Amino acid sequence: QLDKAFHQREGDWSNKGNRNRRKLPPKENRKKVTQYWALNGNPKYYDIVGAINNLDRDWWLTGNSNIKSGDRLVFWQSKDAKGKRGVVGFGVAIGNPVKKSGDIDNSYWTKRHEKKIKEKKKRIQVRYIKIQKPIWEDSKRNKALLNSLTVCGGQGTSFHVTEEQWEKLLKIAKIDERPFETEEVRIEGGEVAKLISIDNASIEHS
Repeated sequence: QLDKAFHQREGDWSNKGNRNRRKLPPKENRKKVTQYWALNGNPKYYDIVGAINNLDRDWWLTGNSNIKSGDRLVFWQSKDAKGKRGVVGFGVAIGNPVKKSGDIDNSYWTKRHEKKIKEKKKRIQVRYIKIQKPIWEDSKRNKALLNSLTVCGGQGTSFHVTEEQWEKLLKIAKIDERPFETEEVRIEGGEVAKLISIDNASIEHS
């Protein structure tokens, strides 16, 4: 009887734990969380400023990050010949990463490593959002903020940006969230709405 009572009680605790366990909503109903990333471009190999000013869309390596469709992007130029580095544009991720090679015929390459460009790696399509002028790191007004970005002192392609850093950068650039809207599913007034934009031809790079 004691053994029976023990197992009955054990079962009660087990059921209680199951009852109290928080149930996750169905995957399709979970809210999509926007993330913010900085993508690093080296002007020794790619004219990132020229690409942003003249292209609507492009392809970028994602590195080890989990960038997904709709995520917001900061484009960082590492030091150029004049010692300038900083934020040279913004963007939004279009679709999810795919494994593909880069475009060797892209005219914005300044130094071509044909073997590396043609390597099949995870890349994501981006839509560029231009700014009036770059946010250079040597500006006393912006130095502290830019130095707080992990991309400033890191090596690699993609770096996480906090929401607070993102909002401060938008404020300096004098733009808001409206230009970042793209063809993705959003929740508006409790219903799913699809935003549609013109699908322009894209030029890709790694």
